[in-house]
Amino acid sequence: MLLLVSRAQRITITASRLPIDPSLSAEEYRATLPSEIASVVQYVAYALGSPGPLRKCVAVWVGKHGDPLAVTKFATSATGDASVINETRTLRVLDAAAPLATAVPRVLAHGTLPTGRQFVTTTPMMGGRYSRHFNGEQLRFLTALAHSTAKTRTPYSQLPGLRLARSALEAGKFANNGRELLAADAALTRAQDLLDGVSGPTILAHRDFAPWNTRVAHTGLQVYDWEAARDADNPISDVLHFRLIQDALLHGRVRSNTLRASMEEALRFVAGAFPDQGWIPPTMQGLLLSYVLDILGQYAFADDGIRSTHPVIRAYVELLEALCSVGNGNGRKRHLQRMTALSPWL
Repeated sequence: MLLLVSRAQRITITASRLPIDPSLSAEEYRATLPSEIASVVQYVAYALGSPGPLRKCVAVWVGKHGDPLAVTKFATSATGDASVINETRTLRVLDAAAPLATAVPRVLAHGTLPTGRQFVTTTPMMGGRYSRHFNGEQLRFLTALAHSTAKTRTPYSQLPGLRLARSALEAGKFANNGRELLAADAALTRAQDLLDGVSGPTILAHRDFAPWNTRVAHTGLQVYDWEAARDADNPISDVLHFRLIQDALLHGRVRSNTLRASMEEALRFVAGAFPDQGWIPPTMQGLLLSYVLDILGQYAFADDGIRSTHPVIRAYVELLEALCSVGNGNGRKRHLQRMTALSPWL
């Protein structure tokens, strides 16, 4: 989540209580800051994230002249605690990788509030421009991330996205949704068949690599919100996510031209980052299915079930139906099926 001071609620830090959590004093919140920053903070701009089990509050600590000094995320639940801990761990790993040091926030403090909730304070990265397009900046960052975090010879049939989807199915998260259950079950079977016996490089994946979590600055790409990051993960998931999630949210479906362009970008990325690996069509198909299943698994556990009305769920289930030739099909799905039949990479 990016927070612009001009668009957030702003109050002076001298107030006795902050609306983030009125049970805590302003001094208790200020204690989440390093002393050299706490001594010069004048304002705090804050915003609550979307409701749900992973909800957090983000605060931007502002100096006398309106300059951002630090950013703090406060968990509001036990599940939010886990994501704050994961983001802290990930940022510390990335901070040790020289090519990524200017591209991600740096951890300034991490700890536990008097309420028991976790917090992490990082350096602000407020500049740069918003871009919906996947271009050289995104490719260079992901290549540096891959080279810095790659693990070799991982069995692709055991990718964490496939394990997450299998866990969601076994836990009954799809039980009340016949269409979604059929599509996920068919996709999981097909992905396992395509990836059985295939090993290759895995990387640390952001898992929400999208325009709203990135900015293009003069120093290169800046990437925020690492709370969902996961190590030893699908090497093409971030490339795919950048375009496909936009289509799902903006258009309520994954358009065939977006899917084709995303797979071509994914192939260029992995072939450049890992040229010694054989990136044959079945492997790319299996990695695509693993990515889509991973997203469905995330939503299933976050919402304690599949919400079929959510635009991402609708779009990704429709995509699985097209890729695995299940469901009744409609015009869009038939178009996707025709397009995938013509493309060896899909």
